[in-house]
Amino acid sequence: MQLDHFDALAHAAPPQAPRPMLFVLDGVADRANVAHAFRLAGSLCARVWLVETDITPATDRGLRRLSRMQTDHVRWEQIGRREAVERLSQEEVRAIALEISSRSVPYPALSLAPDAPIAIVAGAEREGVSPAMLEACAVHVHVPMAGTGSSLNVAMSLAIVAAHFAWGSADTQER
Repeated sequence: MQLDHFDALAHAAPPQAPRPMLFVLDGVADRANVAHAFRLAGSLCARVWLVETDITPATDRGLRRLSRMQTDHVRWEQIGRREAVERLSQEEVRAIALEISSRSVPYPALSLAPDAPIAIVAGAEREGVSPAMLEACAVHVHVPMAGTGSSLNVAMSLAIVAAHFAWGSADTQER
């Protein structure tokens, strides 16, 4: 039987929560990507904003099951894009678009202060992050790829970048 972190680490001190995070899913309509984002949010103590999507985690039993019930534990909101753009500017977070753009840098090249709160904005599967949300983000990052694949799915990209910024090096300086 596979152990989970609670079983395997029962003898250890509980880990401290990583930096404060907000996942902004901008138009993400694929249920599996949303569910996996909730699982990730649950493991990193992150909040989730569902922007411009019809997916409703509170009533979608399949999504709740795919997320391993994290939709019941993660703080989430369903909001419109205009409201999301306005609120991003009011939140005390550094907004980071997860999108290949003319401004994007490979995510490892971005250094952040160790405890600086961040919002990672991930876009829809085909359309990507909307122009309004791209404009609202201070920086754009992408996952560098060396093989023959040209992209990763939303949840996988979000997991790579979020884990890097959650548990990455504490000796970085913000650039």
